[in-house]
Amino acid sequence: MVVGLKLTASQVKSAKPAIKAYKLSDGRGLYLPVQPNGAKYWRLKYRFGRKEKLLAIGVYPDVSLAQARAACDEAKVLLRDNRDPSSVKQLRKKIFGGTKQRHVRGDCYRVVRAENGIYVGRLQSQNLAFA
Repeated sequence: MVVGLKLTASQVKSAKPAIKAYKLSDGRGLYLPVQPNGAKYWRLKYRFGRKEKLLAIGVYPDVSLAQARAACDEAKVLLRDNRDPSSVKQLRKKIFGGTKQRHVRGDCYRVVRAENGIYVGRLQSQNLAFA
């Protein structure tokens, strides 16, 4: 693959398994490893705290190229805010079971970023009241 060119949906769809695993790179750390069994997983390689880390975004075709790019953009925003995307993902999973937002007893809860950290907030008529 030529450096500087982004992946297209047709390239991702037509990627066939080979004897050895290989990667299709989209740039900015986003890539799609294609396994010998045909599995395709979106991954994001990034650095946080002087360490190289890897964020699992999802399985293709459940997560499209556009969705993977959006997740990459969200992770880059977290990195600019000095937040580890893997830690935020783990916190969301722990609190919400993998979703970003959940309704509990009629109230809507979501993860909210504040100056001092990440909080679980309860939404009531567009006003945030911390639970």
